[in-house]
Amino acid sequence: MPKEFDELPDHVQAEIRAAILAGRKIEAIKFYYEQTKSSLNECKAVVDQEVKLMRAGGTGHQQKTVKAADMDRILDAIFANRKLEAVKIYKELNNVSLLESKTFVDELIAQLSTEFPNEFAGGKGYKPGCVVLIAYVLMAYAISLVVAVFATF
Repeated sequence: MPKEFDELPDHVQAEIRAAILAGRKIEAIKFYYEQTKSSLNECKAVVDQEVKLMRAGGTGHQQKTVKAADMDRILDAIFANRKLEAVKIYKELNNVSLLESKTFVDELIAQLSTEFPNEFAGGKGYKPGCVVLIAYVLMAYAISLVVAVFATF
């Protein structure tokens, strides 16, 4: 028996929505099929309905359809923590106001940070950096001092 979209686990819904946002509708249909084993027609109907709901948007503004290559450029900017560049790209591609472009990017960032917290630069995922490297160097130095002290005995 086919599942309704809302009955799917959150991570499955997120994966389908991410594919739709990236302009990969066929991938979304395939993923829904793999999860539910429904007929392809049913899968397509469910994904089409989700596309309509996403375009209607919960915020009251109409989202523009973004080509996959263009969405990749926007996502690359977001994942590189270059939000202003992402806003500019969306604004130029869709000929929309700065506010509408910023709203789109903010919503996309909010979705990405909840769906992919470890991979998303703007999310709350742990990203070890220089502090961890310095800690390892200091630890290695301390160990070498201990070895040197014991070697003198």
